[in-house]
Amino acid sequence: MSAVSAVINPVTADRPSSVGDKRVLIFSATSKYNTVSFEQRKLRTAEKTPRRHDGMSGGPLSQKVKNPSSLVTINYDDAAFVYGVSMHTPPKTGETQPEPIAVLSLFHPVHQHVAKDEEGGRIVVPNGFIAGCTDNEHLWIYYQSKSADGKNVIIKRSEVSGATANITNLSVEHVLEKTWLGAFYDGKSQWVVFQSDNNRLTIFNANKGKDSDIDDDEKTFMPYTPIACAFVPSKSIDPSKVPSFKPDANVLGRAFVYYLYKHGGNNILQRRYADIEDKKYAPDWKGPIEAGKGPQAVQATAQMSVVVDHEQQCNWIYTLMEESDTVSAIRDNWAADSNEEK
Repeated sequence: MSAVSAVINPVTADRPSSVGDKRVLIFSATSKYNTVSFEQRKLRTAEKTPRRHDGMSGGPLSQKVKNPSSLVTINYDDAAFVYGVSMHTPPKTGETQPEPIAVLSLFHPVHQHVAKDEEGGRIVVPNGFIAGCTDNEHLWIYYQSKSADGKNVIIKRSEVSGATANITNLSVEHVLEKTWLGAFYDGKSQWVVFQSDNNRLTIFNANKGKDSDIDDDEKTFMPYTPIACAFVPSKSIDPSKVPSFKPDANVLGRAFVYYLYKHGGNNILQRRYADIEDKKYAPDWKGPIEAGKGPQAVQATAQMSVVVDHEQQCNWIYTLMEESDTVSAIRDNWAADSNEEK
């Protein structure tokens, strides 16, 4: 397991290239340490300078994350908020020592368990995989759970903008147990991406309460593939550099979904994209297209995180390549509409 989550440092988000490079905050955790590592890089560079507090110096161990699990980093209220899943052992009752449980936690800017209610109850995230997005007023975290009767797999949404979470069940069905999740906000609606239990890659519009297929051919994606998403508003896309994008009053922007498929024994990164239209819950997905320049072999259990580069009209996918233990950045141009154009 390798959890990876990256975001533009909000302090440098509006910095023009003439002033200096933007910085990317990268938070990660591997099965070797199970603690959160931090590094900051210049956008568009390959330098790697991880900082990890793993207790090896004799100091106290950092809070450990669940293995496996994922991290979510979101710029919200002018700060980078990092959410993950940590193990919590409830207080002992009598002679009984409860088993540790996996709970939703904030890791940055401070560490604390996310409160479910005013009594301080925890939000249990059984499989450890989460996703998140924001509209700059609200911050939402999505995770998988079980229905009250324990028979069905469901996806829950926790609004974590306040002192306690506001939790709702999404009306989505056929969720694959232990699926990775992705999420984005298009300016009007929240979208959640997951694998379904009928061998489909599915997207769910949380505002409209409807889902649709991104890919219904199980041969084109791995079972339990990591999933990453990004959304770019129309105003940020230059049609002269991205000819496939046709500006329209009904088009809110373009969504990108990244995942892995097996090819030649390797886990190859690929993507689909769709222009999100207002009032339409089933986007028209293009692809699949291999992301990056040439086939990019990624670890099957490594989380992927997307940073949008508006100036260069591309996305940077931060993840771990096969046979690597450090985070790499893969550039994927928005204009590439086929593998031949890479």
